[in-house]
Amino acid sequence: MLGCPTHEQRLEAGRLPRHRHGSAYVSLLLDGAYGERGPGGRWPVEPGQLIAHAAFECHDNEIARPGAWIINIPVPARMSLPPVFTIEDPDALIVAARQGVPVLGYLRPVSVVSPRNDDWPDALAALLRRRPVSITRWARETGLAPATVSRGFLAAFGVSPSRYRLENQLLRAMRLIATTNAPLAAISGGCGFADQAHFCRTVRAASGYSPREWRVKSIQDDAMQDW
Repeated sequence: MLGCPTHEQRLEAGRLPRHRHGSAYVSLLLDGAYGERGPGGRWPVEPGQLIAHAAFECHDNEIARPGAWIINIPVPARMSLPPVFTIEDPDALIVAARQGVPVLGYLRPVSVVSPRNDDWPDALAALLRRRPVSITRWARETGLAPATVSRGFLAAFGVSPSRYRLENQLLRAMRLIATTNAPLAAISGGCGFADQAHFCRTVRAASGYSPREWRVKSIQDDAMQDW
């Protein structure tokens, strides 16, 4: 699966439902404003900022009035970037992307943007990004009812806490599969999957590949593409 071609989009104001992309890419906001909710957190995005999306990441967007203009640029699935960041010369990146020449040299972050940290849903999300904790135990320890946690988290992130946890487990596993030679069983256990079968089902449901197929595919595609 090679990266999708660079393309520009003008997005109308409103909500863009949750969606999953089949390849890794960065979005540079050229004009307007929008919010994004994904496995890395919640961000209000401003012009000049870039959002990195891992292969098979799932997120939604809220486009502010009067709309937003973005350019989406493919990057290697094995590349590690901050979720939201700025670079020294976004104009040079735009020119290179439009001309179809290699862009990786322009993507060196000069600052990293932190996700929102407004209330307990953001605190729980930050914890779930680090490790697959028990939602019920966390609710009990913080003095919240499990039902309150489920409703509040869903309102803030658009998914349940358990789904958010699974999405982060999936992305950690997909990155380790693509970027390391670690045994798949070790990745499965280290990312908190119940067993190897659960691990394989989750990876295939999101990507269409088995873990072994994804490892081979990500290496082949990065070698074939002129980044």
